[in-house]
Amino acid sequence: MNKKAQGALEFLMTYGWAFLVILIMIGALAYFGVLSPSKFLPERCTLTTGLTCTDYKLTDVTLDLKVRNNMGMTINVTTFAATDADGIYDCDDYFIDGVALGTDIPISDGATFDLSGTGCGGGGIALGNKFKIIPTITYYDPRSGVDYDHQVEGEIYALVQS
Repeated sequence: MNKKAQGALEFLMTYGWAFLVILIMIGALAYFGVLSPSKFLPERCTLTTGLTCTDYKLTDVTLDLKVRNNMGMTINVTTFAATDADGIYDCDDYFIDGVALGTDIPISDGATFDLSGTGCGGGGIALGNKFKIIPTITYYDPRSGVDYDHQVEGEIYALVQS
């Protein structure tokens, strides 16, 4: 038997086993969620220019959102909805400042208003995980004399609380 061939084969086998152990360790870390990038991403709440998200709370059954009108004019909010990309998180009832939506609610420039949704989630969200919600707000400018609706979307990426 060739001594050089045996040495080369042992060299490759040693590195092969080391490589296999490293792959198994990375797989175990990924399986147990240690390498999950969502744990390292910050929470955020963004809306369109002119509407500023000032605070938010996301639970497995409700969404509470505090928004400031920075449009430079009074707007009438007509609808509010929130969902996720998979359709798991969809609320039954929506409110603005505690009033059920269905009528136009005027919001003056610089005013802060509360949007909320109840009956959301359907049990499809796990507490303690981060989840992405897409809120949609529909409003119009009452000065125009015509109800031309403007629809804006945002993004909330937050920890699901109890």
